[in-house]
Amino acid sequence: LPLPRTLITVVEFILNRDLCEILEAEHINAERLQSVVEEMKRWAFKRDQGNFGFVASGKISELMRRLEQQPRNIALVETIEKVLTILSQLNLDFDLWKAQNIYFAIGRLHYSERKKQSAVDELARKWIVSFERLGQILQVKII
Repeated sequence: LPLPRTLITVVEFILNRDLCEILEAEHINAERLQSVVEEMKRWAFKRDQGNFGFVASGKISELMRRLEQQPRNIALVETIEKVLTILSQLNLDFDLWKAQNIYFAIGRLHYSERKKQSAVDELARKWIVSFERLGQILQVKII
């Protein structure tokens, strides 16, 4: 049976609010984000595309600025990668140019050094793998 329109409107509002709260939090709860995204996909609820794209782009840029301050933080690289992967399921229009520029700058400053270290350092190897996956998601290649 289809859900009554009144119930759909309430659930859409709650899921939209939950998604914004997750993205506006200082630390993103990836499991909760995945859960909300799955609910939105399952019921094909409407999303405030413009607002979510704006909020999500801002959050990704913020996370990338943190990474710029802590470029060796593997957990942060993995978090950004995970958040982008989850959000990509919603087909939002992201404005990622700031995040892409920061990624490129981090790569120019740290990639070759970490690549050399990866031959003997497991953490450096893990960083390289995560950083390269993030670059694929952001569609930025380190030269």
